[in-house]
Amino acid sequence: MTKPWNAAAACLAATIVLALLVLVFTERGGRLFRAAPLSSSEQPAGQPAGQPAGQPGGQPAGQPAEQPAEQVAPSTGAGGNTSTPPPPPAAAPAPASEYRIKMRFPDTSVGSDVGENSVIDLHDRGGAYDAGFVCRVFKLDDLRPAARHGQDAHVVRIEPMVSEIKGYGSAIHHMDIFACQHTVVKEVGMLHGRVQESKWCRTDEFLDTSCRRLLWAYDRGAAAYDFPASTGMLLGPSSGFSHFVLQLHYLLPEKFTSEMASGGRVEPIVDSSGFELVLESELREHDAGMFGFLDMSINVPVGQEAFRFENHISSVELAKIVSADLLAHKELRPFAVHLHAHDHATSVRLTHYRGGKELSTYAQLVPFHGYGTDQTFVALPESAESIKAGDSLTFECVFNSTS
Repeated sequence: MTKPWNAAAACLAATIVLALLVLVFTERGGRLFRAAPLSSSEQPAGQPAGQPAGQPGGQPAGQPAEQPAEQVAPSTGAGGNTSTPPPPPAAAPAPASEYRIKMRFPDTSVGSDVGENSVIDLHDRGGAYDAGFVCRVFKLDDLRPAARHGQDAHVVRIEPMVSEIKGYGSAIHHMDIFACQHTVVKEVGMLHGRVQESKWCRTDEFLDTSCRRLLWAYDRGAAAYDFPASTGMLLGPSSGFSHFVLQLHYLLPEKFTSEMASGGRVEPIVDSSGFELVLESELREHDAGMFGFLDMSINVPVGQEAFRFENHISSVELAKIVSADLLAHKELRPFAVHLHAHDHATSVRLTHYRGGKELSTYAQLVPFHGYGTDQTFVALPESAESIKAGDSLTFECVFNSTS
């Protein structure tokens, strides 16, 4: 009897097994990307209640702080002459209000237990290698120049920085950034050893405590994303978040695992992936936020050329996620979606319903090419329908499981 092929990671929407993420904006002051104030018992001494706070350094023991980012310098170009082609035009200087921060892991050995900054080989029930999850905590003000400390800013561009290992390519399956309150530093300090750290990281325990927002998600092959000119993700004191958790899921390249299985001597892969964020201190008109939804029940039968699976979020469940903003602003304006599925998916589609009737298709990828640029957030037209109370969404995937 043929067992169904488990595609639980292939057509979902969640914080880790990502399939559907929707970027929306509200008027300034929206709640979708803001933390509830800390209780007085959670505030550090001398910190007013309701004001975000952090601990100096913001790094768990043994983790060096990231160096503050330098402000972007204007690009310059050299002039040409008649004997050589002229160079491309110089890039426009960055606005004085714009600066960059980098959130990256230190050099990390993947595929071998070789020291503090290493990832132990893990095995799934079928005996296949999976290098597992690692998390690292960053404090926002440790990432930016001192002159920017304590300021609000909008994230206006997010660029993945993925290590390419010679002979193997990338070892990254996906990377996520979670926005957190300062209490995450204490949480990490209470973890002892790789086993505890791995469980805390891969099961997203921090989402029940210090980290309540997914800031960004990258899946293998996705490109950088620039926010619309009037929109950005709020960081800084007004957001209620002072720290981040950068979570990486390593997936060992097939060539690497084959060489390991053959008994040959294989050097560990060294990775230092992460993100570069462009921040704008002159706040834009709209605050952006992100939400997603999941269904862990999916199983795709083997041998199907076009198996269709629909993941529907009802108006009641959707309202639980975005009710604060709907009450305050009456609507949410979606401007981009991340339609995520794995290589067995052949098409993906997000449909918008109102009053139980299909209103529009927000986005679809037909054909869908799996890992690669199809993992990039898809921009929606300005005419895309707003999300209102009573609306619901369906994410549809079609799979070919014949191979």
